[in-house]
Amino acid sequence: RVYFTEALGGPKIYKGRDLAEIHKALGVTDYDFDCFLAGIEKALSGLGVEDETIDEVVVTMEPVRPALLGRARGLAAHAKMKDGQTILERIGGDMNVEAIVDTMFVGLLTDARVRFFFEQSREKIDTMKRSFAALAVGGFGGPVTVDDRKVRRVHYTLNVTDYHFDTMMENFWYACDLMEVDTETIADASDVLGKVRADVTAGCTVRLEVARKKSESAGTDGLFEALGGPQ
Repeated sequence: RVYFTEALGGPKIYKGRDLAEIHKALGVTDYDFDCFLAGIEKALSGLGVEDETIDEVVVTMEPVRPALLGRARGLAAHAKMKDGQTILERIGGDMNVEAIVDTMFVGLLTDARVRFFFEQSREKIDTMKRSFAALAVGGFGGPVTVDDRKVRRVHYTLNVTDYHFDTMMENFWYACDLMEVDTETIADASDVLGKVRADVTAGCTVRLEVARKKSESAGTDGLFEALGGPQ
């Protein structure tokens, strides 16, 4: 109960053992975890909690899955080595990553598909660039200074879609190409960054699911009336 309280935004008071350690010998499977989430949904529904809030709870608990199933966690777990070199080393080090991020943001700030996300002050943009570069460096095999578990919370209210995420990755690829990074390394780096897609787009995914459920329950007639009917 204490862990759930903290995980769902309550006081940070959990001081128990690491979840991976607790569940290591239990052989928890995806099916078991799905049943666990279904139990949460059923319990909250029985308490009269709104569907949208239930979906948010389920999305918030999903990142716990790797720990319970004993899977590797964090972006760095997906980094590929080649000839004994990390992705970071193949790119040329953290300064090259920072240069790539600078170039990528030039593209994002002018790309009509996503620039509205970046209409921020210079200070805010600089903070975003530093955070992205630090996340990338850690994911590519360098020092991990950013907790990628925070990515979901930061992006949840922004309604980022897969289309927007793909646009960001397109700008990343182009920036790497300008830095003359080889195609295989760009692909490996993109694969690592792609692991945060579900977290970045989680808010939009939840809202689309809520809308789908409401549409199914009300039917097309309900949607017609919600839009004002024949008027």
